[in-house]
Amino acid sequence: MSLNDRQVERYSRQIIVPGMGGRAQERLLAARAIMIGEPRDIEAPVAYLAGAGVGEIAIIRCPGAADYGAIIAHAAALNPDVRVAMAGDSADETGRTGLICAIAGGEPARECAARLCAARSRNPVVIARLDIPPAVGVFAGPPPCPRCAAWEALAPLGGALARTRRFVAMVATVEALKMLSAPADPGVSGEHPARLIEFSGGGYAAATRTLSRRSGAQRCVCEDAA
Repeated sequence: MSLNDRQVERYSRQIIVPGMGGRAQERLLAARAIMIGEPRDIEAPVAYLAGAGVGEIAIIRCPGAADYGAIIAHAAALNPDVRVAMAGDSADETGRTGLICAIAGGEPARECAARLCAARSRNPVVIARLDIPPAVGVFAGPPPCPRCAAWEALAPLGGALARTRRFVAMVATVEALKMLSAPADPGVSGEHPARLIEFSGGGYAAATRTLSRRSGAQRCVCEDAA
């Protein structure tokens, strides 16, 4: 899709960011993000993606979570170019494929992420764990996927939540935005290595390393999926 005059004006500050440009903005408007998280954890990420012009945002309801209506209404008010709607709580209800962005600040969100990552093993995924130590995993194209990587992305949460959990959630959101606007096919294995952003001591200092498959892991379904 080509940007119209109104969109060029609306996204002008974003378009002039080095590495973005009009083509990247067009890709964002055509993109789909599947958001997983409890309302308290995804309120700011959804608003950020909507404001940036991600064309479709599907929210998966976490069991027991409060209503998401205010998040949807706020996103709609922010940007008329964006469609935000509930997608249910199962992989079959998410519709067409898209980037999975999971903000795991509680067990319901973590369990939803595990189910969807199992069902959509080749989807690009960004997952933030908000427990201590907090971390963000970025999986542009398997292998590895969150299930076979040498990082327990989908293991049960342990301990308390990091005091910087909102900051970590927004780091994950920025990583999702970068993937959605990128020109390369995120499903091409090896073109975009999986990365882990680790936050030391629950603070703001971070280090990034490349993720490989777990040592001795059996062949994962992400390698066999078409």
